[in-house]
Formats: sequence, C-alpha cells, structure tokens
Amino acid sequence: AGYEQVGHVLHLNLKPHHEPCGRLIGDVMLEKLKPSVRSVITKVGDIDGPFRTYDLKVLAGEDSTDITLVEHGVTLSFDLSKVYWSTRLSDQRTRSIEEEFQPGHVVADAFCGVGALCVRAAVDKDCTVVANDLNPDAVKYCLSNAAGNGVEDKVMATCGDARDFIAGLGDMSPLPHHLMLNFPLASTDFLSTLRSWPSIEPLDVETSVHVYTF
Repeated sequence: AGYEQVGHVLHLNLKPHHEPCGRLIGDVMLEKLKPSVRSVITKVGDIDGPFRTYDLKVLAGEDSTDITLVEHGVTLSFDLSKVYWSTRLSDQRTRSIEEEFQPGHVVADAFCGVGALCVRAAVDKDCTVVANDLNPDAVKYCLSNAAGNGVEDKVMATCGDARDFIAGLGDMSPLPHHLMLNFPLASTDFLSTLRSWPSIEPLDVETSVHVYTF
C-alpha cells in the first residue's frame, strides 16, 4: 500500500486485501509516526467527479481532515476531503517557480486547486497570478491561503469552467507569461481553446503553456 503525509494526516491507499486489517495498520502507523502524524486515513473508492475528490475513511487517531502544512516557506490550509491534493507535485511546482518564472511575470493557472503554485509564485517571485478552478472550495482556499501569506493583492481567483477561463485570457493585454494546465487526465483537451487568442504578431508577450500529462 502506498502513502503520503499531508500535514498531520497520513494518507494510505490500501489494497482490497489489506482492508480487513485497515484499523490495525492505522494503529501501527500512528504509533510509529506520532507526534507528526495525528490521523491515519485511507481512500475509499476511486478519484471521481468533476472536482477529482474521493471519500476518506479514518483508520486511527483524530477524525479531522482540516490540514495546515508548510511548502517551501508558504503556509497552506484546506480540508483534504473537499479538494484534490498531491504532495508529489511539490517538486514540479518548485521547478516551474525556480526555472521558468521571472520576477514580475503574470501567471495564469487554469486548475489552481488550493493555490499552492499561485501563492508560492506570488511570494517567491512577486508574480501576479490569475487563477481558476471548477471546485468552489478550492477557490475559497486559494484566496484564503493568499491572504494568509500576505499576497492577497497578487492572487485573483475565479470559479468556473477552465475553457471559459482560458478563452478569457485572450482578452488580456498583455497576455500572461505563463499558462499552467495542471490537469493530467485531460490537459491536452483544453489546448484547442487557445485558438480564440489573438494571432496578430508581434505580440507583447509570448505565453509559455505548461501542459501536465501522465
């Protein structure tokens, strides 16, 4: 079974043959990893629905999925049961911020989640970020995390369909320096929306489109 730690929560992905022993496994992991781990949970079923969330079952410890964690100096808070989160994407966020973004760049994030990339870009590189997510809870956390890290004036987020968001970016002048399409299941499906962007050259800004796939 795989696992990741998200704040105080240890998130397991138990295989079906492990499930009968789930609570025992939870107790053992909690005892081994406390005090940094206070809750052990497992995913129930598959990631599903437009928000890419899933049901969670508490195996041991506190019955709480309200998370606060620190990623490269930025504090993020959210309810793990209401949003999609992957700690494994932290390295990719760091790579984009350190190697691609420049101070003062405008970054557009079509699938912003709780704002990890948005807030870090604003804090670390003084970027202005326009963001979007279909999940209203994710947008709420993105904005609150921006405020909590003192960059609420740098991060703007809306709730809606990514296609509408991407199409609307074409009306910006200048265009954003970066467009982040971090939805590996279907990122490439959204590229056709870029046809609505201006094509008259020279453009003031040539946007780098970052497409994430599996």
